[in-house]
Amino acid sequence: MKFIAILLLLVLSLPEANGAFPVSRRRVTRKAPPTPAPTATPAPALDRFLSAQFETILSPLSERATMPHAELTALRQYLSGQLGRVSLAEREQIQARITVCEALEQAINERERAILNPSASNWPGRSVFWRGKIEELKGKIATAPSAPLPLGR
Repeated sequence: MKFIAILLLLVLSLPEANGAFPVSRRRVTRKAPPTPAPTATPAPALDRFLSAQFETILSPLSERATMPHAELTALRQYLSGQLGRVSLAEREQIQARITVCEALEQAINERERAILNPSASNWPGRSVFWRGKIEELKGKIATAPSAPLPLGR
């Protein structure tokens, strides 16, 4: 009788018998986590920003637009982060892009000052100046030595 009682206790204490764990004996295969998509290279990131925001930044003061401070800051930080990861030739390309970001930031700041005091500013003339300056800096990007830029490493 003791034997049957011990056997019964043993059977009931098994995880599968009391329902503590699933009884299924299927083999579970785990999928590898998805590979993150490579981040954009600096060239397309700056080009996208310029195509979306350039006219907004240099628009007349009568066109009240929200300035892209956060996007410009994020782009500039991304470019600065790339400087330590690339060769000397690639650094010149990235530094030229950072210079464009700095010029855009200066244009935004000047536009915001002009909105606060339109009578003391010459925004139409200054916007022409900034347009020329940024176009000139973009030309320097095209002439800087280029090498393939890294995707996010």
